[in-house]
Amino acid sequence: MSIYQNQKSFIPAPVDLPISSKELSRNLDKFYTKPEIARQCVADFESWTGINLNTTKTDILEPSAGAGAFLDFLPSRTLAYDLLPEDPRIAQQDFLKLERRTPAIVIGNPPFGRSCCLAIQFFNHAVTFADQIAFIVPRTFEKVSIQNRLAPQFHLLEKRVLECDSFTFEGKSHPVPCVFQVWQRSENLRPKIKLRTEHPDFKFVARADADFAVQRVGSRAGAVKENFENLVETTHYFIRANIPVQEQLALFREIDFSEVKARTAGQASVAKTEIVALYSELKANSR
Repeated sequence: MSIYQNQKSFIPAPVDLPISSKELSRNLDKFYTKPEIARQCVADFESWTGINLNTTKTDILEPSAGAGAFLDFLPSRTLAYDLLPEDPRIAQQDFLKLERRTPAIVIGNPPFGRSCCLAIQFFNHAVTFADQIAFIVPRTFEKVSIQNRLAPQFHLLEKRVLECDSFTFEGKSHPVPCVFQVWQRSENLRPKIKLRTEHPDFKFVARADADFAVQRVGSRAGAVKENFENLVETTHYFIRANIPVQEQLALFREIDFSEVKARTAGQASVAKTEIVALYSELKANSR
């Protein structure tokens, strides 16, 4: 049984059952990279690493090659795999079962999965043999909480936020907030960053005990609200101030949530840890 079949939320029925290609694409998270985006990512990789993919002796591997968008801009010797290959250059292979002993450059657009679980598994499996990992991933990969789940042998070298319409799904342009990241192996392990959910100036509480609210999800994520009687905890955080309320409100309204709330694969959102981190940064810079 492949790792995909263990992820029941997005696993298709067995391939020999009557299931449409659209259903398979949907269940396997088959978002296809547009050719111009694949071309730019390959160029970025060479620029950021100084590696010429056409002359390097290291193997190049595309773990989820789909219809071959990246292959059109990679050397012909590239090893390409997919669970459901759609191009004769691609071998049928569950990447998460692939075993290698020789190093490789791993580049491509892995399936994302719910809450990035498949993309994380692809990354951490690539770590077992890769020297560089260059993946298109959801912008959620910019969050510390996700990076803490990635193997510490690799350090982020560079990234580029992609245009939102960089992909097609079921033949149509499809908006997905993504980033192209290049990670590189290092002898120094990347430390995990401890995420704080508390601050001496305020406390996350139930609505009945709050002084104000902060919207958690949606286009206005991060919005500070004083009138919160009819708001619900599924979409808002409720906060009690431990300093004068008006002073606390003024500080919260100075926080710029625009960057952190964009770091998601779907609906804009902010986490408690991000609120605490941004607030702490604001306080430190105002001293």
